[in-house]
Amino acid sequence: MGWKVLILLIEILVCRGVKSLTCYECGKLSEDPLQIVDCFEKDKSLVRCNTGEFCLTYIRNYKLGSEPVRGCYPQNQTLPGLVKTTKPSPTCELEPEGAGPVKYCMCDTDRCNDVVLSPQQRNLLASSGPDSLSASSCPKVEVTNADYADCNGLYEVTSEMVEWAPERFVYKHITKDRYIFWNAGGLGWSIGKQAYLESGSHWHRSGLDTNEPWEGEWEGGVEVSCSESGPAVDCLWSGYSAWTACSATCGKGEQYRERKVLQPARGGGRGCLGGDRQTRTCSSRACPRNCEWGPYDSWSSCSKTCGGGTRTRRRRVKKREEAGGEPCKGEAVDVQFCNTQKCEPTDACCNKVSVGSTGNARIDQALYMGIYTRIDNEFNGKPVYRREGRNPLYIYFFTSERDRLSLWVIGPELGQFIAGIRNSKTGNCVHDLGGGWKYASRAGVWEDNDPSLSVKCYDDRVNADNDPVNDVIDDVFKKKESSRQNCQWSKFGPWSECSRSCDKGTQVRTRVVLREPRGGGRACRGGNRQRRACNQTPCDVLERKKNPTTTTTTTTTTTTTTTTTTTRRTTTTTRRTTTTRRTTTTRRTT
Repeated sequence: MGWKVLILLIEILVCRGVKSLTCYECGKLSEDPLQIVDCFEKDKSLVRCNTGEFCLTYIRNYKLGSEPVRGCYPQNQTLPGLVKTTKPSPTCELEPEGAGPVKYCMCDTDRCNDVVLSPQQRNLLASSGPDSLSASSCPKVEVTNADYADCNGLYEVTSEMVEWAPERFVYKHITKDRYIFWNAGGLGWSIGKQAYLESGSHWHRSGLDTNEPWEGEWEGGVEVSCSESGPAVDCLWSGYSAWTACSATCGKGEQYRERKVLQPARGGGRGCLGGDRQTRTCSSRACPRNCEWGPYDSWSSCSKTCGGGTRTRRRRVKKREEAGGEPCKGEAVDVQFCNTQKCEPTDACCNKVSVGSTGNARIDQALYMGIYTRIDNEFNGKPVYRREGRNPLYIYFFTSERDRLSLWVIGPELGQFIAGIRNSKTGNCVHDLGGGWKYASRAGVWEDNDPSLSVKCYDDRVNADNDPVNDVIDDVFKKKESSRQNCQWSKFGPWSECSRSCDKGTQVRTRVVLREPRGGGRACRGGNRQRRACNQTPCDVLERKKNPTTTTTTTTTTTTTTTTTTTRRTTTTTRRTTTTRRTTTTRRTT
């Protein structure tokens, strides 16, 4: 039987060790006096405390008519008016000893905090009766600046009360029918006559929720001051409020918490020590930092000595973006044009050339005649000349490795084999070619029957008074004609080469306006350019035919469609007709 008793004792001890206290709870306890909820005896109940909590009774002598607040409370947590609680005892013993604004007890046995106040302690909370006069810290107050209704003078605490605030003191003027009482509206003190103790009317009021009428400012400049102090009362701080939010959303900031004086020192009591605010530094996430460029290096040397070169300078990132900051904008390399002055030609080619003819070419390709000026750019390593106008023309050396073609071209588009005049010689200077010029005739074929067609150097000082180009323009465009003249197109020039050798390419041919309409004549109809499809055979078919096993296969370029556009150009386009014959051993292009 002895071992069973031992086990029972162990179970009892273990249960007592883990079992939490049962305490009375009425109201709500808090470090912040503003968060303390008053107790009403009808709401008293029993609750289980958490680990580390004990039964507590807290009595606020500074709040008239308040009942002791009870509940579970941590041992080391402060209470308003106290530095910290002491070690709990088995029974509830009110502390501190003597008079003071607050009293409390903390105990560690079940239901130990149901305190019954003694009559002397109850007098601190009583709402009326002769004994309640001792609860007033200032039994006499003096009123000044209350001239309206002659309310100035000395007032004393009485045993009277108002029904809407029985816990509040009522003061009476020592010689007049004037009273200080709690406002019937529920906020602040009032001054009126005795009849107003029942009606609630007033002549003056404070509008402040203070324990006594002299604690705070009154409206209208009225002043109420303590004339005769009661017993010495020390100053009483409230607990600190919660810390405010950090003043900075990123990086270092500041936050503070505040407390207020619950009860000022009176009657020679000790004043409140310390300030009403505490501050501390705070920090949260790092602040975003944008990327920052460093300075530029020096400029590099220019890539060219003339004709437009470039120079560069570089910069590096000084600080990279952090915490969501913006990346660096702009480029690390800055480029600037330099040495843009025109280069002096290093070859023997002329700065200006004249395209002229006294034969058929001046009629069929009159708009190609004229003065061309050399430009800074080169094409295929040879000079380029340009004739200014609404539709500029160019002289340049065209090369196609695919077509094994190299020739001088006079045409409307630099770099394209679309020409009105051409020469298959490959001299370095176009004016040194001599003969060999061909032009696109009105019949749509290339003609070489005009030996007078030439390109020569042009000197403004020598040729200005005897310019064959002016003669051509006079012959073609400045002849006197009838008052009415219709527009006249030239014939279309030859088709250009097909843009693709298979899979459907495009050919182009152009025509020019020979005569503009005048005197109400008809305008030219249609466009100056036609397109058509060519070489529509799929490339894979041609690929399979490269190595036939039987007989020779012939592929012929086929024209399928013709369209006319509305773009006007004074150009006749070259045409190359190609028939390709393929065999198993040879290839020949005609």
